This record gives sequence, C-alpha cells and structure tokens, in this order.
Amino acid sequence: MQNEQISFLVLLIIATNLGISYYGFKNLSFQEKFLLHVRSVVIKKEYFRLISAGFLHADWTHIIFNMMSLWFFASNVGLYYGLFPLIIIYLGSLLMGNLLAVILNKTHFEYRALGASGAVSGIIFASVFAFPKQMLLIWFIPMPAWLFAIGYVLFSIYGIQKKSDHIGHEAHLGGAISGILLAALFQPNLCTDHWLLFICLLVHTIVFLVGMQLQWNFKSIKINSVRKKQLEEFRKNDFSIESELNYLLDKISEKGYNSLSSAEKNRLDQLSKKNKK
Repeated sequence: MQNEQISFLVLLIIATNLGISYYGFKNLSFQEKFLLHVRSVVIKKEYFRLISAGFLHADWTHIIFNMMSLWFFASNVGLYYGLFPLIIIYLGSLLMGNLLAVILNKTHFEYRALGASGAVSGIIFASVFAFPKQMLLIWFIPMPAWLFAIGYVLFSIYGIQKKSDHIGHEAHLGGAISGILLAALFQPNLCTDHWLLFICLLVHTIVFLVGMQLQWNFKSIKINSVRKKQLEEFRKNDFSIESELNYLLDKISEKGYNSLSSAEKNRLDQLSKKNKK
C-alpha cells in the first residue's frame, strides 16, 4: 500500500512539472511571470516565485533529466522516511535552494532561474544520507553515494564561484544541503550513524558561505566611498525618477535591501510602480 502511495505521489509531482513546464514552453510571458527573478523577489516581494520557479523548466532535456533523477531516488526516500517527509523534503529543498540563489545573487537583480533541480537535489541527498554506501552509476562510472555527494557539493561551489555556465549551482547546493538537514530532522539517528559524511558536507558549505559573505563585505567597503561620491555628483545634475531609483538600487547592491530605512523602502515601492507605468 505504501509503495502505491509513494508511486502515485511521485507521478503526481512529475505530471505537475510536465504540465506547467509545457505551458511555459508555449507561453513565455507565463514563464517570465513565475520563474525566479531576483529583482521581483527582493523589490516587489513576489515570494511565490521561490516555489513556482521549481515547476518550470527551460526545455525538454532539462525537465526529463530532473524528473528521471526524481523517479530513481524518490522511492528510497519515501520508503525510508515516509510519505509526509518525502513531500516536506521535496518542497523544503525547492524553497531553500531558490532562496540561496536569491541570497547569493542579491547584487545581480536581473538573475533568472527555473527548474526543479533544488528539490530533486534534496531528494537525492536525503537518499544518499540514508544509504551512503549504495553504488551509483554517474556518467557510466560506478561510485559510492557518499563520494558522489561530496563531489556534487564541491562542483556546485566551484560553479557558483566561476559562473561560467547557465546551470543553477546555487539551487543545487541549497537543495542538497536542505535535503540533508531535513533528512536529519526526520531521522536524527543518521547524524550519528553517518556523522563523518554529515560534517564533511556541512563544513564545506558553511566555509564557502562565510567566505562569500566576507568577500562581499570587503568589496562593499572598497567601493563604497567611490560609488557614494559618484552617486552624489550624479544626483546633483539629475533629479529624475530614474536617478532616485538607481540611487536606491545601488544602495541595495552595496549593503542589501535591509540597509534601506522605512521611508526609503516606501519610496522604492512608489518609484518602482511609477517606473513600471
């Protein structure tokens, strides 16, 4: 009975992805409205994109690869953790993967992404955490699941730093780590049974994220004084809506959205609406 419920749930997720993604292929305005877009999330507060983007895909190759990966690993997760944890791990990893993508691209307002990769990564890593010695066939190369997991995290970190392709490495990393943490929430014994893998994956990720934050802080201090003078000089000669909007957006790029005062946040909302009109 449980096997049938798990299979039905996975097929339902796959069918939903296929249906919404196909509609997005045919209707690009629909796709644009619901994909992950940093400016829309940060400025317009369209937080629904953190979830909706996970049901859209760029093309058939993209969605087929994601859904095949989901099908191969979801049964392990459902049987080991249960039906409800399977749902939570999928949606939680989707949400956290896209949230990390927004955080890591907070200064790139035009960043766009779509796909279920974060959710699927979470499912894969929840399975790997439960069965780290299971042999996987990766590009026709057999390897233990624990080795694949470590390589996957390191490759995602490398991809985020290089930004040399169009792969959503941020969502991959966020989804994978979320899958591990949510798996640990439902089965705490795994943290002691497979403690070395747990620590190794988390340490690599934490060190990377802390390093990224320090790098941002250093760049912000370095360019802050120069950019402030440039902005002040620019605003002396230009009092247009675009000028004020650019000033607020540059401040967000330097220090983040929360650096704005309440008045500045309200003004930004007003200017965004005027500019949109």
